[in-house]
This record gives sequence, structure tokens and C-alpha cells, in this order.
Amino acid sequence: MPLDLDLTCDLLTRLGKREGSTYSENTFAATCSGSMNDHVRKDLASLAKLVNGSNLESIRLKLEGFDESWDEVDFSSSQLCEWSITVTDKKKLLEAASAISIDLDAMLFLSLDYFLKTWLPDVSGMIGGDLDTAFKTERPLKIFLHGLKAPFGGPKVAIIPTRSYEEPLPIEWLASTKLPQLDKILKQVHFVTGSAVMVSPEKFFLTWGEKNPEISLYFDRAFATYALISLSQEFYGWDKIVLKGKRKLEIPAIEKQPGNITNNEIDALTKCVEWCYAESDEETRILLVVDRLSLDIKDGESLTKAIHLIAPSFIEAKSRYKYVVLDRKKDYTKELSDIQKDLSGVVDKFVTASNQFVGSLLTDVLALAFVLTAGVVSRRFIAEDALRSPEAVILFRSFAVYLAVAVSLRIWGAIAVSLISTKLFTDWKSIVRSHMSANELQAMIDNSLFPVKVNFWASCIVIVAIYVVMALACWNAELTLNLFGVLERS
Repeated sequence: MPLDLDLTCDLLTRLGKREGSTYSENTFAATCSGSMNDHVRKDLASLAKLVNGSNLESIRLKLEGFDESWDEVDFSSSQLCEWSITVTDKKKLLEAASAISIDLDAMLFLSLDYFLKTWLPDVSGMIGGDLDTAFKTERPLKIFLHGLKAPFGGPKVAIIPTRSYEEPLPIEWLASTKLPQLDKILKQVHFVTGSAVMVSPEKFFLTWGEKNPEISLYFDRAFATYALISLSQEFYGWDKIVLKGKRKLEIPAIEKQPGNITNNEIDALTKCVEWCYAESDEETRILLVVDRLSLDIKDGESLTKAIHLIAPSFIEAKSRYKYVVLDRKKDYTKELSDIQKDLSGVVDKFVTASNQFVGSLLTDVLALAFVLTAGVVSRRFIAEDALRSPEAVILFRSFAVYLAVAVSLRIWGAIAVSLISTKLFTDWKSIVRSHMSANELQAMIDNSLFPVKVNFWASCIVIVAIYVVMALACWNAELTLNLFGVLERS
């Protein structure tokens, strides 16, 4: 059967608080020891039932310095002795209680006093140190805390009392938010540091439950710190962060003695960061906010100290962004107009090449007609059977070669001019474009030139086919004249 987590934690901490007992805890383990008395015997007997019932190997017992098995000790004996209990892996207690799943990270704290006075300020790294491993990952985290009155947390963290860990959490737990994820932040902030100190602010965001003010203070500070970092341009460490606005500032990320942060400041910062990372134009939006911040932050003041400046900076940034968008729309319209003009030039190239190709075909058809007419109209020429002479064969086949060479050169010239003009236009517009993506530009070019290219290539295919027929007809002139009945009439 599952372990009674709250009762187990209660017995362990109660044993540590008995007269003459000592208790110590860290992130992973806990230890308590002392002298035997009636109260201790009773607690140890109750703990033994829990350990034996769940077959827990992570809670170890020592009596008089020797390891003992929980199911072999008679705790009703009145003999006094020294005892010691060690929880070698607190996470095993959570597993025995079926309190965690494989897709979540979890931590257990038996002592609320240790969590508040030692772990949060000195071990967690939440106020500017090296973050605890549980916070460095982007996976959701559950913190089980013995002695907490009510659960609270956010989308990525839940702080849960051990006495009610089986109760379902509200829908805000694991819900998506508009706050930026780490991958988006890394595209905007340049981290010049060897240690992995950056996680998304969502990890510390508290949105639901009855908050414990002493605990939420640390999470609010951490959220504010990482949210403000996401608005900066360069991060070198907790003592140096760079803002590149109307002034370039190099300031500390946090102050040495963190102050309180109000709910209004958290709300304003949340809305500002969500707005900055809401769409694809993150760089412009962040810059508008930083422009105001860089003017208002005093020299030597830390970034988190300036959280009270976020609200007015955000208001001004939104107002200025409207004008930026209007200016960009004007520039975008002008850029579209320029593209349309340049596209017209490319279309003219295709049309000119097609017309010249057709014109050359007509010229060569007239030349062929002249050659045939000169050879056919003369009755004497026919009577003397000159059309079957070697000289006539050479004449017609030479003209066939001329047609083949002519069509090759002309089609090569037409295609080369058309393709080169298209490539020059595409390359140039890819360089000078400023208001549209490469895919958007390419789609516009393809849609505009598609019917023109279809007409051009269809013309090329038809004209080349005609040239091939003409060249073959000249190469086999005798067969061609027989088909038209010219030689029979002679």
C-alpha cells in the first residue's frame, strides 16, 4: 500500500524535536538522532509500521551506533540507548507514496523551518546564485513541503503540503502562458557566461493558490529577475548586464540587499514581457522598452531595483510602437511599389525575348521560302533534274545546318537574357528588402512571373519545334519536294 507521506514526515520531524534530539536536513537527505525515552519509543514504533508496510530501504535505523532492521527491533523495551535515523533519499518517500510521475521533477522538505531559513536563501540560488538543479530544467516541478497550510504555485511550479498532496491541483497548473520560453529568450539576449544560469521566467511565476508570503517573496524576486533579464541585450553575470537603448548601460542584474516586490509591479512586468515577446517583432518592442529604461535607471542602480520603472516604460513603448508600425506600413507600401516597377522590367525582358524569337522565325521562314521558290519556279531548273543533283543537296543541307545553328543561338540568347535579368532582380531585392521575409518576397516574384514564364517557355517550345521541322525538311529536300509533288510534275 502507498506510504502515508504526511504521517511519515510528521514522525521524523517530531523525533528530531524531542528533548535531547538533533535534526538536520539538506536537499536530498535528512538525519535525526537522540536518546531513547517513552515518547521516542512510541514514535519509533509508529515509524517502524510505516517503513515495514511500504518496504522502505531509504529510512535507516541505528541503535547504539549499529545498523538495525526495523522489523527486528522491540521498541517496547525500557532499556535506554542512543538512536539515529537517516533518510538517505527523500525522493524515495515520494515514490513510495505515489506522489510523483516520471514526467515531473519533485522535491521533498520535511522541515518548513529549514526550507524557509536555509534552503530558499542559501541553497536554491533563486536570488542571484547558481540555481539548484531542480530549477535549471524546464520541466515542471512539484515541491512537497511538510507544515505548509495550503498549496499554491504557477504553470511550472507547485508547492504542496504533504497532508493534501493527493488533492487535484487547479487548471492553472501546467497551463500555457504568453511568457517567453527559453529558446525565444536566447535569440534576443546574448549570454556571455560559462555557467547555465538562464531559465525562462515562467519557472518562478506564481498564479494560483493561497500564497505563503515568506515563500512567494523568493519566487517573485526570481521571476522579476529572469523576466527583466529577458529584456536586456547582453548578460555577463549577476554583476554585469548590458542595456542598449538611448543610453548604453552596464549595471548589476540584482541588488545586494533585495527589496520587496509588489503585486502591481509583478503584474506590470508580466504584461510588458508578454507584449514584447507576443509576436515576431520582439527586437523592436524590447528596444522601445529599453530606450525608456536606459534613460530612467540611475547609474549604479541594479536592473531589479528598476522594476518600478517598467509600468511607465511599457506605456510609452506601446504608444511609440503604433507610430513605428505606421512608418513601416508606409515603407512597406513604397517597397511594394518599387518591386512592382522592377517586376515590370523583368516582364518586358521576357516579352522582348519572345517577340525577337518569333521575329527571327518569320525571317528564317521567308528565307526558306525564297530558297525553295528559287529552286522550284524555274521549269528549266526542274527539267534538267537539277534538284536531284549533288549541288542541290549541298545547298538544302547547308540551309538546314544554318537553321539548326540559328535556332540554337537565338534560343540560348533569349533564355540567358531572361534568366539573368530574373536572377539579378531577385538577388538585388533580397539584399535591399527590409519589410518582408525572403519567403514572402519569393512568393510574390513567383506569382507575378508565372504566367509570363509559361507564355515564354510555350513560345520557345513551339518555335523550336517549327525550326526542327524546317531543318529536317531542308536536310531531306528530295523527300520533302516529293511529298509536295514538285518533282513528279517535272
